[in-house]
Amino acid sequence: MKDAAIQSTLGVGAAAADRAGRREFDAYYTPNPLVTALLDRHPWLLQCGTILEPCAGEGNISDALKARGADVITGDIRPEVGADYTWDFTLEGLATYADPEPPMMPKVGAIITNPPFSESSAFVRAALAITPNVAMLMRMTWIEPTKDRREIWRDTPPSWVHVLNPRPCFTGDGKSDSATCAWFVWQQQPCPDAPETFLEPMTDWHHADQGVLL
Repeated sequence: MKDAAIQSTLGVGAAAADRAGRREFDAYYTPNPLVTALLDRHPWLLQCGTILEPCAGEGNISDALKARGADVITGDIRPEVGADYTWDFTLEGLATYADPEPPMMPKVGAIITNPPFSESSAFVRAALAITPNVAMLMRMTWIEPTKDRREIWRDTPPSWVHVLNPRPCFTGDGKSDSATCAWFVWQQQPCPDAPETFLEPMTDWHHADQGVLL
């Protein structure tokens, strides 16, 4: 990514955060138990090969994946994060992956991330263009077939939606999020150790210091 393009994107992210009163780039980091619960439900994700985390942030998801023995590569829009790739994944992630010239990204078997909600549909499209095995932590309202999601739900709907109960804390202050969130999971083909239910509550993720029930 060129420096000018990075600065332009950073400026847009900061302005959007100021207008919405939210953190820049929707930087709300994922509690480790959420990743553990996902992998306990879907151990096949660890068997897909290299896992890409395109919104690395502070490394919560990638660290939890590595703790389970996964081979992980990371990306983030902010250079200071120190991820393997600095990019706007929705614009350049696929281009980087397809680039035949070094440094070429390793073959990715699965993508697991907590994308900024304002860009969640773009992240889903970019991820599914790289691999059919995807897990995205998003607000439950993503299930609504709005204009930017209706084609995804029509053509490539998720295989499972795991609703988080209680609501997690993403800010580190012990307060739960104001919106219900869920893991949306896509899989190339069914396997024996995958859940049978499309929509289910995920109530076993909870640790006492990670969130409260509203």
